[in-house]
Amino acid sequence: MRIIRHFRPAGLWLGLLLLLGACGGLPPMEPLPPAEGEIGVERDLRYGEGERQVLDIYRPLGAEGPAPVVMYFHHGAFYIGDKAELSNRTLARALARRGFLVAVPNYRLYPEGRFPAFLEDAAAATAWMRREAAQFGGDPERVVLTGHSAGGYMAVMLTLDGQWLRQAGVPARAVRAGIGLAGPYVDHFTANPFLMQGIFGRVTDQERLMPENFARPGAPPLLLLAGSFDIVGGQYHAWQLGRRVRAAGGEAAWKIYFGLGHIGLLMSLPGLPSLAPVADDMAGFIRRHAGEAQRVALR
Repeated sequence: MRIIRHFRPAGLWLGLLLLLGACGGLPPMEPLPPAEGEIGVERDLRYGEGERQVLDIYRPLGAEGPAPVVMYFHHGAFYIGDKAELSNRTLARALARRGFLVAVPNYRLYPEGRFPAFLEDAAAATAWMRREAAQFGGDPERVVLTGHSAGGYMAVMLTLDGQWLRQAGVPARAVRAGIGLAGPYVDHFTANPFLMQGIFGRVTDQERLMPENFARPGAPPLLLLAGSFDIVGGQYHAWQLGRRVRAAGGEAAWKIYFGLGHIGLLMSLPGLPSLAPVADDMAGFIRRHAGEAQRVALR
């Protein structure tokens, strides 16, 4: 994988997280109908009793055998965002067309969703998907966690810090890998008053907040993707966490896409301007670590 070795200061993401989260959050749109013979879509399936505890499922039609389950957690700086945004639907379709069963849950947002509520929701959605995977053609023993920006933070935290999935009843063996897209993983949140007084304000032990502090041997392998022009959750975070995981005896790879920014990482997916092979890189990593899946041809 290509690594670009020049990095922007880690703290920059803190000051711009809300701004770029807002810029990246498109309003929910009417669902796109599944293309005939390609993808089936199930919407607003409930994994909990809360208003936002619902998820959408994208499944490849005609795939042979159970497919790996991919959980994708959306962006939005922990206070905005929705599974129905165009960027989220585009990613889900891209992965489903490559033979994976994809679930995109909503989760509690600030002010209701203070830490660790969104992690608990992500774990609960993963547990629900494992219980229901078979009826949608998925394999509950081959789960991959992924997400973008705030969702990338969530996916990596769940991958490295096993307490959240364990509390939800998800066995460690079921999670085969994690993929972070432009997430914040290293350094502390204390430089951002909004985050500390609001979303993470109830946490007195700062070490609990950052995925880097849970790097360990035996954790599922990680793939960390970012754009070289991303000053929110960009190459600094991918490179630093990857090095930290490797130093701890774990497995991590990272790839930096030259010229892409925070939202541009998602804009590179099929259906939007093709700037980088993000979906193919994700699919290759999933196949290597969660088993082979039938590749459904893109049309």
